[in-house]
Amino acid sequence: MATYQDMSPTSPSLRDALHWGAEELKAYGIDSYVRESRILLRHVLDCSEEDLAGEKVAALSVKEVAEFSRLIARRQEREPIAYITGCREFMGLEFAVDRRVLIPRPETELLVEKVLELFGRSPVAGVHSEPEQGYGPHPLIADVGTGSGAIGVSVAKYLPHATVFATDVSADALEVAQMNATTHGVSDRMVFSLGSYLTALPKPMEVVVCNPPYIPESEIQRLDRDVHDYEPTIALSGGNDGLVAYRSIFPLLQVYLPPGGNAFFEIGFDMAASLRELAWHLAPGARVNVYRDLAGFDRVLHLAF
Repeated sequence: MATYQDMSPTSPSLRDALHWGAEELKAYGIDSYVRESRILLRHVLDCSEEDLAGEKVAALSVKEVAEFSRLIARRQEREPIAYITGCREFMGLEFAVDRRVLIPRPETELLVEKVLELFGRSPVAGVHSEPEQGYGPHPLIADVGTGSGAIGVSVAKYLPHATVFATDVSADALEVAQMNATTHGVSDRMVFSLGSYLTALPKPMEVVVCNPPYIPESEIQRLDRDVHDYEPTIALSGGNDGLVAYRSIFPLLQVYLPPGGNAFFEIGFDMAASLRELAWHLAPGARVNVYRDLAGFDRVLHLAF
């Protein structure tokens, strides 16, 4: 694995550096090699895409060359770019992430959007609709299995009158989530609890939202190296059939949700039928809806009580 110092002048131009990074990533099978070379160089230079496109930095210093080379090498080992840069965008907000937490995915934004719809809110400025009836001025919302806090922090950010309770079995994950809550100015409206899903909640909620682990154990090693070698298995594995977390949570929903309460879960693209049946048995009386993501896959399960 060659370093940039071996192949380039002491002070290469931005264009030369980007080309070298892209070619190195391409050689290791990284599909989005051009985009990722730009992301990593922006991270090294701490500059915007506009600055990079305008070539406002004439050349890289020796230190910057060494750092860029090091980051390219990490990506060649299939370390996720979000862990390399330490951040990931979600719902228009930037979240700190590291190997203690799952990297937020764009499709998970649908979970947050469905919660916001209950209250007639949208992350798009100026877009409002009629809220559902029955919610007080200060709703209590639970993000169970919070991980990085991307879901709970986003809900708190876009629902400024809500209190969000975030739970996780990992103290390390809660530390990351608390950091993100502080960054986005919502820590005063979030309560963090160490424990398993709903059982860590101090009292009933009005809305529960959850992105549980739902990958069957047998499929973990078939995932991309970026995922199975780096992301926490506890946040991925849903047991033999992927349904372990749902079996644990569904029977408790009517304990932690009042009549009129709502629960939203992320699901795998092929899990809707199994989860409908599971809900009918373990959460009797709940109305079940399934929403599709932008790619047309079943993505969110909604249980209304």
